[in-house]
Amino acid sequence: MEMEDQTGEGNSAKDQSEIVVETVDPANKGNEVGQKDASHRSRDRCCLGVGVVVMLTVVAIIVGVLCGFFFNRESEANVTETCTSKACVEAAARIMAGMDETIDPCQDFYRYACGGWLTRNPIPDDKSAYGIVDIIADRNNLLMKSIMEKSPDSVASQAEKKSLYLYRSCMDTETRDKNGVTLMVDIINSLGGWNPATVDLGNTLSELLKNHFLSTLISLNVNIDIYDSNRYILKVDEPQVTLRDRSFHLRDRSDELIVLYLNFMRVALTELGLEEPQLTELIDTIWDFEVEIAKIIVPAYDRKDTLELYNNVTVKDLQEILPQLDWLATLKSVVGSPFITTENEEIVLFSTEYLRNLSSLLENSDQRTVHNFMLWRFVATNIEFTTIKMHQEHAKVFTALMGTPTASELWYDCYELTSGLLGMAVGAMYSREAFDSESKHKVSDIIKRIKAAFKENSLDNIDWMSEDTRQVAIEKVDAIREKVGYPDFILDPVKLDKKYEEYEVDPSNCLKSVTNLRKAAFNNMIYKIPKHVDKNEWIATPQTVNAYYSPTRNDIVMLAAILQEPVFNSQYLTALNYGGIGNIIGHELTHGFDTEGRLYNKHGNIAPWWSEESTNNFEERAKCVVDLYSDYEVKEINMKVNGGFTQAENIADMGAVKHSYNAYKSLVKEYGEEPVLPGLGKTNDQLFFIALGQTWCKNRRQQNSKIQLISDNHSPEPFRVIGTVSQYEEFSRIFNCSAGSPMNPVHKCTVF
Repeated sequence: MEMEDQTGEGNSAKDQSEIVVETVDPANKGNEVGQKDASHRSRDRCCLGVGVVVMLTVVAIIVGVLCGFFFNRESEANVTETCTSKACVEAAARIMAGMDETIDPCQDFYRYACGGWLTRNPIPDDKSAYGIVDIIADRNNLLMKSIMEKSPDSVASQAEKKSLYLYRSCMDTETRDKNGVTLMVDIINSLGGWNPATVDLGNTLSELLKNHFLSTLISLNVNIDIYDSNRYILKVDEPQVTLRDRSFHLRDRSDELIVLYLNFMRVALTELGLEEPQLTELIDTIWDFEVEIAKIIVPAYDRKDTLELYNNVTVKDLQEILPQLDWLATLKSVVGSPFITTENEEIVLFSTEYLRNLSSLLENSDQRTVHNFMLWRFVATNIEFTTIKMHQEHAKVFTALMGTPTASELWYDCYELTSGLLGMAVGAMYSREAFDSESKHKVSDIIKRIKAAFKENSLDNIDWMSEDTRQVAIEKVDAIREKVGYPDFILDPVKLDKKYEEYEVDPSNCLKSVTNLRKAAFNNMIYKIPKHVDKNEWIATPQTVNAYYSPTRNDIVMLAAILQEPVFNSQYLTALNYGGIGNIIGHELTHGFDTEGRLYNKHGNIAPWWSEESTNNFEERAKCVVDLYSDYEVKEINMKVNGGFTQAENIADMGAVKHSYNAYKSLVKEYGEEPVLPGLGKTNDQLFFIALGQTWCKNRRQQNSKIQLISDNHSPEPFRVIGTVSQYEEFSRIFNCSAGSPMNPVHKCTVF
């Protein structure tokens, strides 16, 4: 759970035997969500029926737990006391329902911990995957739906009012249909229209960047400099592709998804007034160019080496690499002359190979085709904000892309739009309703204890790190900032309004609001270039169900939305909280020392603070992790995990369980053993690992599994569990796994 540290808001991822996992068959298990995989289900239609079933199931389980409690009371009393509070009984019922105790935990701990959950939780029709984190997101989204439906007069700040007006304009289907596509046609005409007599690629590119925050041939962002984290740099990189991942654009034109996409293109362009024979010619040439762009984009799994990607160049250098653009004029137009004045200005290029290939492509392409492609990127990105017909046509493509039977509901799409464009304003309303100070204090304490455990049980004891490197590593841990919940400024209406004072919303025109807000977001990003980096800034919003570690800020951020059950509850037993949110905290902490994070010092700068001996030892252990995960296979789709691509995340997962467990045991040593949960017959040490396993319970559709293996640097959930516990001696001891069993291989990988 990490986020790239870039600024701006406004753009709405072994001597052990080989273990395989089967993804859930959609025909038997239900369905799930697409590109916007957070909360697409129709709750209004099905909540009552599902709620009754779930309530009866929970009641039955609670009765079972209580019966088990009285049956096991004598044996449990010999071990420790039993907790019978409401929170404990409910937690026991939830855990019991999630498990499959017919599975031997030493054979497949993921199925042991999650088998019951996987059976009871089929994928909803509008989702491509469904897991514990998605349930938390569903809960948040329903809360946000009720918040977004409030009257704008009921909120504290102008920024919050703007967010509610934007949501309303998105939901106002009658006005959207009345407005039609007139504004979009006007914008296209202002850019020269389709097939113009003369083409200025630099002008089209720059207008779409600065006015719509849209990447076409390149992307342009302002990031913290990895070598000097106190300053911002302008970063040029590859663009995004329309169909999420380049691999989709490389499919044959007869592929079902591509047929659907090309039909969407036809419907959209027809809606914008194009007719035959120009229409078909335009579709064919744009698609062919999109394919060529996809061919030269470097796959995500080949872009994991930041040092290799980072290329400090001047504007003059860019002109030599890609002479088809007037770079000085383009950057002056996009960024502004105060920041770009001469061809000697420095830019950081993260896509040198792509730019060289783009130069060859542009040299051999019709300039009008390139211009039309850029206009199409604008249309494909924004036409869903015009009429409801085009919203639905857009949804058809992206539900098919993720393999979901149905699209998300309009309210969810409108909430996602609003949260993406006015995130902190939405976050202010969410934080007031859903987050309490007790949670903040408890989570902050867990972070401190896990940091201490990492130093005392890992850094102090590993024998492969030199003493000088160890001491600097400890200093880095001590310097890590902790951010929990939300930034304080968002609850101050004056400060929140200051952030969004340039962000204008037109209550009567959704597309115009989107255009205004994206332009303001781009300007807000550009204004940061000459400024000193504020390392107290948050780069994600509190309503986002996520957590992250920022290497350039050297901070761990636990966003408010993820701090809820079943991952965290201030009334839970310590074992459950440390197995849940504690494991996530340990994961983010370990990111500071994974294959990339270890390159940054305590100040957030890439610097050579590792001894050669320590580096060599680290790389040897990291290679073991690569080999381990490369043997894992998602059997149903016959695809293996890319252990190199997922290496950093796997190291973070493997470190997380150790640091969190050691912190938990330290707490037990200090305060004594807690009571056990009723009816389960499990020790608290076992519950720690079960809570960890159940955090990652998730069903995925085949299409979603394929996309994850191609583009997500996290391993599939079963291997996030199996790959960690099988390498940890304490797990084998606690569950009494014999040496050589799948969860206790003789040879183990260990880094931290």
